[in-house]
Amino acid sequence: MQRIKSRIVNLNLIIIGLLLIAANPKDSKYINEKLEIYPLNIGNSWTYQEYIYIEDSTLLKGDEIIIKVLNDTLINNNIYFLEDYDNILPYTLSINKENGYYSTETDFIEGNEQLLFKYPCKVGDRWRNKIVDGNTNYKSTTVVKALNKKITVPYGTMDCILYESVSKNTIGPRVTLYILYQHYLKPGLGIVKTITSHKNKINGKYKIKRYMELKTATIK
Repeated sequence: MQRIKSRIVNLNLIIIGLLLIAANPKDSKYINEKLEIYPLNIGNSWTYQEYIYIEDSTLLKGDEIIIKVLNDTLINNNIYFLEDYDNILPYTLSINKENGYYSTETDFIEGNEQLLFKYPCKVGDRWRNKIVDGNTNYKSTTVVKALNKKITVPYGTMDCILYESVSKNTIGPRVTLYILYQHYLKPGLGIVKTITSHKNKINGKYKIKRYMELKTATIK
């Protein structure tokens, strides 16, 4: 008799749970919805505050940087989104694929897309990008360093995925610049903070040159 009562109670709890989900379909949809690491919808925008270190290590407050998703376009049966980086040409074409966020220049060349942020991802994931043109030989390696890095910026405090990207830029026969990018992203929101550091020797020490923090965002 006790077992029968227990089963009835459990069944009632299950029914109540199903009724709650049915009464609140928005929450149910949100729970099952896959977030994009960098949300691409027309009208999305992000405003960042830039800070710059000059040669004597003085920190200067730079300009506000605004990134907007302006439009979309169909290329090879894929929808790409046109991003405007602070009203500076050229624009960027971006797309979210099953394994993450890709970007390319507007003079689209199939296969020349760069995987910037792998998602879903795990700590230790690693990939490479390469761009070669008449003036620059650019190579980069990106590694997922952390999945829940707590970051505080003007927009708020949140847990972010940390992507570290090291690029080697060979400019001409003698000039090589190593750049370390540390990108903190929150799925469903995008880039929260970026730190850029430089060095000009392979065994040198990176120095922070610039960073930017999210101030406001409009996500549709």
